Amino acid sequence: MQSISNYNKNRLKLSDTLREFENQIQSLVSDLDKYKQKENPSEKYIFYKQQQINSLKNTLEVFIEFQESSTAQMINYTKEISKLSTTVFKLEGICLYHGICNFSYYLRMRKDALIFTIKEAFNNGYRQTPFELLPEATLEDKKTAKFLI
Repeated sequence: MQSISNYNKNRLKLSDTLREFENQIQSLVSDLDKYKQKENPSEKYIFYKQQQINSLKNTLEVFIEFQESSTAQMINYTKEISKLSTTVFKLEGICLYHGICNFSYYLRMRKDALIFTIKEAFNNGYRQTPFELLPEATLEDKKTAKFLI
């Protein structure tokens, strides 16, 4: 979540910068309008300044589009991270429920080693079920199993 916080701070800085840049463009436009009001304004100068202002406006639009797309992308990433966090939490819960207490060990395994381990367990008919859920467990067994946890 630290990266999201940093992203939000940087996004605010970018918003402030873009707002300031937009204000500067408006100031240039108003200065040019004042210049046009003077006696004998130079057409070359006016054309040159208008080109500069248009170039700056285009640059501003590119940055605004970038900001909008990066914000949308970050929202999507945040949603995906939330889904993955929920999925991992559920998997951890299921593993604990089924008596697998070393879940993090399996997560740290290389993918090919984990696949090999799973195939071996499946081929050998290995399944791990909580003792309390086994049909042959008696009431006394279930009570003692709770004390072992």
